[in-house]
Amino acid sequence: LGLVLAGLLALLFAGPRQWPGAPQPALANSTFTVLTASTASVTVGQLVTFTAEVTCAPSGPFDLIPPSPTGTVTFRNTTTGAILGTASTVQQDWSTYAASLSATFTNDNVFGTVYSITATYNGSGSGCDPSTSPPVTVTANAANSNTYLLLQSADTGYIGIQPLFGIRVTGSGPVPTGSVALVDDTGSGPVVIASAPLDGGEADLRTPPLGPGTHQIRAVYYPSTFNYRSSQSGVHTIQVLKYPTEVTFTTFPTGPVGAGASTQIGVRLANPAGFGNVTAPRTGTVELKADGVTVATSTLTGAFVNGEVLFSVSLAEGTRSLTATYSGDDNFASSATSAARTLDVVPRIPTEVFFAGFPSSPMLQAPTTQFTIGVRSIGSGLPGRGGTLVLALNGTPVKTTTFDPSQVSGYASVLATLNNLPAGDHVLTATYSGDANYAGGSVSQNLTVRAPATGLAITTRNNIVVDGIATGST
Repeated sequence: LGLVLAGLLALLFAGPRQWPGAPQPALANSTFTVLTASTASVTVGQLVTFTAEVTCAPSGPFDLIPPSPTGTVTFRNTTTGAILGTASTVQQDWSTYAASLSATFTNDNVFGTVYSITATYNGSGSGCDPSTSPPVTVTANAANSNTYLLLQSADTGYIGIQPLFGIRVTGSGPVPTGSVALVDDTGSGPVVIASAPLDGGEADLRTPPLGPGTHQIRAVYYPSTFNYRSSQSGVHTIQVLKYPTEVTFTTFPTGPVGAGASTQIGVRLANPAGFGNVTAPRTGTVELKADGVTVATSTLTGAFVNGEVLFSVSLAEGTRSLTATYSGDDNFASSATSAARTLDVVPRIPTEVFFAGFPSSPMLQAPTTQFTIGVRSIGSGLPGRGGTLVLALNGTPVKTTTFDPSQVSGYASVLATLNNLPAGDHVLTATYSGDANYAGGSVSQNLTVRAPATGLAITTRNNIVVDGIATGST
């Protein structure tokens, strides 16, 4: 019975009988391929290692040692159809062989791109069939980028400088593409002042002409794909200076001046050496100071580029230290004279102003009225007298005389002639301006002019009286 049973089993598992000389069929050994990934989520440029394990099954119950699944495994991105690469299998244990491949991925979606990856065992001559693994997925996300800003010119200059910057953007994956911009954080907020596309991850940018002040410049990267996130560089500080102004005295007394006298002092504003090409007009104010106290101010117009500001000032007695200061404006820095100038201010010689031959008041209206105006000072060896003498009728100047110091000294007189004074009450005032040596002065006199009467009233035998005024005798 045992022998019969053994024979039946032998027939059952022996397979179809092969007659001598008949072709022998190839043994078919099924394979199983399993794919794993080192990570399921990566950033662009990060390596993912895929491992495919291949097992070849025995061809029958008596095939105690299965064939070795030697050969190659092809890794494929089924999302894009691209082949990632092919690797040879390497024995892991007595029945399992494995192949590994590392790859990187790009991203084309703001939320990350999901890729499906399979591994296909390509079979072997030892009888192991080809097989393909179930897919595994890998999500590729945008990577961080790095933006570097290099200043290629000076960080300090005058209004209108245009600093040159070199910009470089790097990342863990492909060369970054997109554009970069220079941003100025000066003032009320960030402002894009220049931009350019990247070329090989780099760009050179020059700013537009910069205005005065401190500029905080940084570079910002704007990617053109989802491979990288935007990034920005550190900040470079650019200091832009206003143009300088050279302030000097031009017109200045050569000797002492009289206290209270009108003294002419000129201040020149000009571009220093090296700034001759600056043509911007100056605005602002120029102040003249005596002993640190402002004694005169002049406001510049928009047409003032280089030139002299002339002051007419009256100074108190003493030794005065004079300086001039320019306030500056949007284009020019404030500045002062390089050194103070000293001016001796001495007391002036008193002057008396008087009328001589002034008509009696009231007077009858006449075609002409004449009198003398005199100015005099007491002393010997007096200097020449300059200045002006002005005669005013009821506050309105009617005659002006300028004295020549080479012709006039302590005493001077002027003949005044007034024509057709109208009837009424008048005030005549003579004012002497004074000069550097002589103090000014003035005198006033009232004069009533009456119109002729229409008739004569004889009150005495020898006198003719018109409106109570004796005009002559018969």
